Amino acid sequence: MKLTAFHKALMTAVLPYLGVIIVVVVLIFWLKGDIKDKTNKISLLKANFLTLSNSISSLSALRSEYELAKPHFSLLENILPSRDEVISFAKDTESYARKEQMGFGFSFGNETKSTVSEPGTIDFRMGIQASYPSLISFLKDIEKSRYLVNFTNFEATKKGFDYDVTINGQVFSR
Repeated sequence: MKLTAFHKALMTAVLPYLGVIIVVVVLIFWLKGDIKDKTNKISLLKANFLTLSNSISSLSALRSEYELAKPHFSLLENILPSRDEVISFAKDTESYARKEQMGFGFSFGNETKSTVSEPGTIDFRMGIQASYPSLISFLKDIEKSRYLVNFTNFEATKKGFDYDVTINGQVFSR
């Protein structure tokens, strides 16, 4: 098939425009993908910015609350007795038992030193022979004392009108 002059003129007139249209379509698809990538990056940066903004707000609130709590730190540090002060726990419990006229025995066990995040503990064991009202009064005296105590085991056996009681526990220290 021969190209006529009309076809040649039509091709020379249309082909450049067709080439430009193909280049523009390719460019549009490339820009569309690039814009989508940039949009995803902007969304990710925005989410990171919001997270950082919330973190800064939380830090600011913590700093202001820290300043409010700062005067009370010494009180908090002294809530628990020191390790050396815990030694008098045995004497104090003995005086509570004497007040109630109870039979009483006491011994300390293992010690765990305090850390930055956990208080220290000293295990103890008490043997008590007492009436029920005396036992309750004794336990209330311990509860009111300056010591923070965790009873880990409590065994009571009734002997006539009295009870033989064995208490294992821990006393906390700073």
